[in-house]
Amino acid sequence: MLNFFCYSQSDVPLSLKTQFNGHYGYTIIGNTHNQFDNWQSPTPQCQMLTQSIATLNLSPNQNIVAAYLYWSGIGEGTFNSTVNLNGINYTATETHVGNPDPSPFFKYFGSFKDVTQDVINFGNGNYNFSNLNLNPLISGYCSNLVFYSGWNIVVIYEEVSLPITQLNIYDGFNIAAEFFNNGTTPVVVNNLNISSTNNATLTYLVWNGSPNLFFNENISVNGNILANAQNPAYNPFNGTNSFTNQNNSWNLDVDTFDISSNINVGDTSANILFSSIFWRFLQVMITSIRSELPDATAQITSVTGQAICNNRNLNVSFKLKNTNANAPLPIGTPVAIYADTTLLTTVSTTTIIPVGGELVFNVPVTIPNTIPNNFTIKVVSNSNGLATPIVAESNNTNNEATLAVSLIDNIIPTFNLSNAVCQNLATILPSTSTNGISGTWSPNVIDNQNSGTYTFTPNAGQCATSFTLNTTITPSVSPTFSLNSVFCQNNSVPILPTTSTNGISGIWSPNVIDNQNSGTYIFTPNAGQCATSFTLNTTITPSVSPTFSLNSVFCQNNSVPILPTTSTNGISGIWSPNVIDNQNSGTYIFTPNAGQCATSFTLNTTITPSVSPTFSLNSVFCQNNSVPILPTTSTNGISGIWSPNVIDNQNSGTYIFTPNAGQCATSFTLNTTITPSVSPTFSLNSVFCQNNSVPILPTTSTNGISGIWSPNVIDNQNSGTYIFTPNAGQCATSFTLNTTITPSVSPTFSLNSVFCQNNSVPILPTTSTNGISGIWSPNVIDNQNSGTYIFTPNAGQCATSFTLNTTIIPDSGFTFTYSVNDDFDVEQTITVQTNGGSGQFLYSFNNAPFQSNATYTTSLVQQVLVKVKDVTDTGDCFVIEELVLLWNYPKFSHQMVMDITTIGT
Repeated sequence: MLNFFCYSQSDVPLSLKTQFNGHYGYTIIGNTHNQFDNWQSPTPQCQMLTQSIATLNLSPNQNIVAAYLYWSGIGEGTFNSTVNLNGINYTATETHVGNPDPSPFFKYFGSFKDVTQDVINFGNGNYNFSNLNLNPLISGYCSNLVFYSGWNIVVIYEEVSLPITQLNIYDGFNIAAEFFNNGTTPVVVNNLNISSTNNATLTYLVWNGSPNLFFNENISVNGNILANAQNPAYNPFNGTNSFTNQNNSWNLDVDTFDISSNINVGDTSANILFSSIFWRFLQVMITSIRSELPDATAQITSVTGQAICNNRNLNVSFKLKNTNANAPLPIGTPVAIYADTTLLTTVSTTTIIPVGGELVFNVPVTIPNTIPNNFTIKVVSNSNGLATPIVAESNNTNNEATLAVSLIDNIIPTFNLSNAVCQNLATILPSTSTNGISGTWSPNVIDNQNSGTYTFTPNAGQCATSFTLNTTITPSVSPTFSLNSVFCQNNSVPILPTTSTNGISGIWSPNVIDNQNSGTYIFTPNAGQCATSFTLNTTITPSVSPTFSLNSVFCQNNSVPILPTTSTNGISGIWSPNVIDNQNSGTYIFTPNAGQCATSFTLNTTITPSVSPTFSLNSVFCQNNSVPILPTTSTNGISGIWSPNVIDNQNSGTYIFTPNAGQCATSFTLNTTITPSVSPTFSLNSVFCQNNSVPILPTTSTNGISGIWSPNVIDNQNSGTYIFTPNAGQCATSFTLNTTITPSVSPTFSLNSVFCQNNSVPILPTTSTNGISGIWSPNVIDNQNSGTYIFTPNAGQCATSFTLNTTIIPDSGFTFTYSVNDDFDVEQTITVQTNGGSGQFLYSFNNAPFQSNATYTTSLVQQVLVKVKDVTDTGDCFVIEELVLLWNYPKFSHQMVMDITTIGT
């Protein structure tokens, strides 16, 4: 099996959008929406901007004459087809789509919108382009790295100081790529007559260029490869912009080249070639060349003579203009005149038409009989009917002017008239035909007794022929109908037939018989039947409503009346159904017998089901208790009597309720049961300790009787009485609980609450000093940490709990040193120095009371007991002491006497 795959590639070659001849210049503003070059390393994120800003800054002497908005990107241009420029939404008037790849997946578009007036109104400033969000499409383009979007505005301005040039703007969506047009895109600029090569420029707008991916790409004019400082010869599509001098206009090139050295004076054309191996999308090209050529354009001002009847000799008036030109239009420039595609004649200019001038022509032409009455006059400038153009001009695409023409031939009047005329019926001859021709008849009145001939002669000046009517007189027939003329009011009446019994069709006026009022109805036969009208006079007889003395509401299963066949006002008829159903509600219609002019009568019956009376009555009662009075009306509204009419509270019995007459209700039976009363029992204490918890009063007794207490909570402060009342329906007596509250005693203990850390602590006693036994929690005092210890009395003592809060005084961790003055002094002083602790200390010397003074002076003792404690130690827990020895014996003195003998002789 062989598989064949066919792929298509497409683009839109550039063509001339518009041409300006004169003192014109141009600029381009815009921006790319690519943030990086697609082919840089590392590969950039596959994402594009959705808006950007560019600035227009023209000089005061540069007057805007045209502004064209171009935008381009991935896809077909249908996603985000409306863009926004400075708050104005635009939808493209032209969108070109290109597919550069053999596969059908990668498509790109270029769109165009003329924004001249809005740019003129806004003028210089920032242009904000937005709403071009193509990121939802981008995932399919990330793999080949060919994704881009952006925009540009081409602005054409007039500046009188500029030389006269021919400014051509070409656009489309032309692709230069390998396997596509052999990687080249040729553009030929025709209609030139180069007078000077000075300042000749070529500008292009190309998408998808890269400074990092290129091979064998170039731009040439007449075979000469272009290059400049921004654009190397073989990488002209490198993301540069000649108007802003930027080199980071990623995937967008707006480049201008001086081509003055690539063209010559006298050249009539220029060949431009764009070449690339990789995909490049050419959207706009602009050439500005000093070329001197005329531009012959024709404008038809009028065509006369076509309003004359049967006339084919016309006069064509037109102007031959040379407005958008740089050179005069020479003598002898031919002009061809056509009727559709048939050449009628040619004329030529007899004088030079200067730049901006025009020449008026009035040319007689004869329209051949082979040309239909409706055709187009076409005037083609710079044409002799054989070849176009004859004279070299700047623009050959604007040479034709056309005008639709209609000729008038003789018109035959038409009439909605029949040759058959009904005898005795008048027929008016119209003075204007159905196709608008006015005229007169001879004779001017149709004879409805005799056949004849009548001629219509059109009034003068209408290009119309006469018309002849030959009449034949046909006898008239009277229509016949089988219709009644007397009807009962409100009864149905017959539909008036549109065809009589003898076959005559027509219409009635009125077309419906009124069954309320007498009236006259006229039948008018349709035209062409030679029939007379018919009149029907109707009489409406008032209808009588039958009356009956019948009830409409009945009790289910009760007897019902027989339906009478004659009403109380004497109208006879039949009923349907003819018997009342005493099981179900229904509708019964009395239809009067024919000929009585009476209306029907409807009896709507309601069958009321028999209702069982309901009562909110108990059937079980406690012996000797009060019993309810038997009500004479049930809860659902049924009145009646009871038998017996009083309930016996000693003995069980049966009581029957019989409804009063006329209520559709059944009887009711109440069977009563008399139950003996029971006394409730409880396992409850009656003596409680004051402030102790007390039991919740149970709502059900030990023998199963439920009820409520009053009061419903035992007071643990005061003795009281509590009554249990059984809930209704239990046949139980009430119960009384008398409580006695015994005052509670507080236990007492001879316990310290402050202890020294790590010292021994007392055992917690299980009996208080006032004889209350109980348990502690915790049951051992912690000599490391302060804490709370709760004594809970054993049950049955009517005693409260006791709380002991202990404080553990921690070791402050201080040390001390001391110093003593010289030994054997009469008085010696001890000075104590401390380290650590809180910094505030008390001092005791030889067990004297503690003082804040850290010095001690004595002359009597030979040793001193020094004690130091931290002021934070409130319990004398941690006291450091040391015995200091003093050398206070009396001093003795001695004298050394030395005899010195003179040494030496």
